[in-house]
Amino acid sequence: MSLRAGVVSFQPPESLVSLCSSLVAQGCHVSVVDNGSSSGAEVLAACERAGADVVRLGRNAGVSGALSALVDMVTDEEWLLTFDQDSAVTDDFVTRLTSRLESSVFFGNRTNFFVLRSL
Repeated sequence: MSLRAGVVSFQPPESLVSLCSSLVAQGCHVSVVDNGSSSGAEVLAACERAGADVVRLGRNAGVSGALSALVDMVTDEEWLLTFDQDSAVTDDFVTRLTSRLESSVFFGNRTNFFVLRSL
């Protein structure tokens, strides 16, 4: 199972680097879509060094515009996980999520939309 973790950012906090690092370490392809931040360039550069792809929209397209950009990046073989820039995940988040996704069945077919309340 291939997972892309998408993060929408605007004036990103330093904690975004930890989120990206953790998701990359857990095997996710991480993409950060920045909504035209006027500050936080060093944070975005650190996310790139951590292994994330960073797309700078150059304007504030809003959450929906940034999410649309993320959806456009996803391949047919990937699941898209979306995060806020201030999200935090545990070291076993992806493993636990993957086990739930692999066991999810809807009318005999794998679901293509999955919402977690909690792990």
